[in-house]
Amino acid sequence: MAAIFPYLVFNGNCTEAFTFYKKVFGGEFETFSTFGEMPPMPDATPLNEADKKRLMHVSLPISNNLKLLGSDRLSSMPDGLPSDTVSLSVDTHSEEEAAALFNALAHEGNITMPIAKTFWGAYFGMCTDKYGIKWMVNYDYPQAGQFIIQKSFKAAKGKIYEAFTKAEHMQHWWGPAGIPVDVKYMDAVAGGYFHYCMNLPDGNKMWGRFDYLDLKAPHSIQFISYFSDEQGGVSAGYMMPNWPTKVYNKVTISEVDGTAFMHITGWPLQANALEIETFNNHVESMQKGFAGTFAQLENYLTNL
Repeated sequence: MAAIFPYLVFNGNCTEAFTFYKKVFGGEFETFSTFGEMPPMPDATPLNEADKKRLMHVSLPISNNLKLLGSDRLSSMPDGLPSDTVSLSVDTHSEEEAAALFNALAHEGNITMPIAKTFWGAYFGMCTDKYGIKWMVNYDYPQAGQFIIQKSFKAAKGKIYEAFTKAEHMQHWWGPAGIPVDVKYMDAVAGGYFHYCMNLPDGNKMWGRFDYLDLKAPHSIQFISYFSDEQGGVSAGYMMPNWPTKVYNKVTISEVDGTAFMHITGWPLQANALEIETFNNHVESMQKGFAGTFAQLENYLTNL
């Protein structure tokens, strides 16, 4: 299926606008080319110095499947206005992320609909930014029984991604609070795996493994997790015989004004009714456990 990206055309202030969007969303420009960088065109009217500095094309990746594209009009072209029939819609992973993004976009702009809980079960708002671009910001609340972990960090999303994908970092924060972790092997690439051991207070060891499915730095990580053994095989759940054999996980990382937002969701794979029930019954306890884990990550990031 073809991807569709919004393309924004400006009257000479594209650089200023995209510098603003880069600050709001984080990330780096994929393409940033001025008209002055174009090779000479036969029989074309020479560009004036101001037009040479205008942007011919800019690309800013926002997430795995979204990027903003833009350019300037030349001064010889008639000025245009953003279409009143076009808005850009952004789906977020938490109320906190939605509010931060909405407030950043609305700064020095106009709020059409304040962001708030809606009757259709979403956290939603509409605004026009200071460049005249219309935005809709949305967060859909999770359904009952979904395993979702959300956490914000005062750090760049690249740091969060690095902490999740390098053995020298994972060994310092992964696992329940206060439980030392030994990394036996880690290769965070599609087809690679992470094999680790938790050293429990009673002297026992609990092995675990991730099998990586897809990684898109610094935006997302998809993997299958399961209890393991010292050899890296699949093992029964530690003290939980009805735990699903394997669980799919997706980590999504975004950034707004220097704050990274991490969102993790997961569900059992090829599980029977009893395993699904066991998983759902432990959602709340898993969320509490991960809160301790990500508190460790937050502390570790201050020194990374």
